[in-house]
Amino acid sequence: MKSLNVAEKDYIDFAKAMKKANTPFLTSQILGDNAYCIRYRDSDSEKVEMAIKQFEASRSLTTEMSPDKFSEKYAGRGVYSIDGISLVELELVRYYAVKRDFEFAVAATGDGSTCKIYFNDRKKMDAVLRDMAWQLTGERGPLVKEQIEYRLAGRETSRAIMESKDAEIEYYIASKTVPENYLRITQEAVERYQSGRLSGSIQRSDADWYDRTISALTQIEEPVALTKEEWESDQRENILQNRLEVIPTGMSAAERLVQEASAKEQRARDVYNLKLSLDNSYSLKISNPLTDPTISFTQFFETECINDRHEEAIAHAAAAAEYLSNKQVKVREEYSERQREDRDESLRREAQSMDDTIPYGTDMRSL
Repeated sequence: MKSLNVAEKDYIDFAKAMKKANTPFLTSQILGDNAYCIRYRDSDSEKVEMAIKQFEASRSLTTEMSPDKFSEKYAGRGVYSIDGISLVELELVRYYAVKRDFEFAVAATGDGSTCKIYFNDRKKMDAVLRDMAWQLTGERGPLVKEQIEYRLAGRETSRAIMESKDAEIEYYIASKTVPENYLRITQEAVERYQSGRLSGSIQRSDADWYDRTISALTQIEEPVALTKEEWESDQRENILQNRLEVIPTGMSAAERLVQEASAKEQRARDVYNLKLSLDNSYSLKISNPLTDPTISFTQFFETECINDRHEEAIAHAAAAAEYLSNKQVKVREEYSERQREDRDESLRREAQSMDDTIPYGTDMRSL
């Protein structure tokens, strides 16, 4: 038997995902931890992984919404925005939004290489940005950035394959870890293979073929795309293993890449969280007025963590802080309670003006 812990607030939704995956399980409460322990059979590990992905995807759908829907939901309660967020950074925002139950919306800006994020909860936005910068700096930072970029490329490749109208299309999306599990995609159908055997097919003429194909894709671990020629090549195994553009199967391309602060890093991370704030655009000088304006981030954190002997952790905190400071993130108020009142007052005056100038009986549809 294997087990995993699920927070009480997530239990019902996760249990539904497990039942949807036809996975039997046992539940016991963990005293004093506000969580449940779920036990399942070793043979169901793959099904449980699928249930976890579906659960996280469902949560992601509730945290990210369209700008219109977001503005409608938070109208009068305060809608703020930040811009200049890269596509790599966005994937980490998506990842941590689920972890922190943070609702937001995204709109592309400029040439599409950056985006604008709309939000209501400033504290959660602040925490998510600090999480994001931590992942993109330190010893693993460059690797995390590179891997997310590869996964974004993999996502675009899969999207192009799915949307292709080429009558001769034939692609394969196979698992890097278990190559015998794959999809064969043609213009007529999507065939699913498990352990090298055909286990089902989806006709592309079906109305829900796209959603069903995405669902099938989530069951493939570390999927990558190959052309027909690559699949039939005697170098197929090498091509599979060397292909870096893994197709993300969740809502964020950062999944499976994130590593949280270790015990050695925690002291420096705590200082980093305490001393930096989105309200001040992550400026040390503004956040900490008594700080010498000429001091570097490294010197600042060395002073704040004077009894911490973990130099790499201090360097990581300094790099993450400098990363955020250099972005010069500024919060803009998009829609507030006062703006709503001003708008309502403007509409009231406009309506009053129309009442005063339009003769009784005028057909408003002609105006």
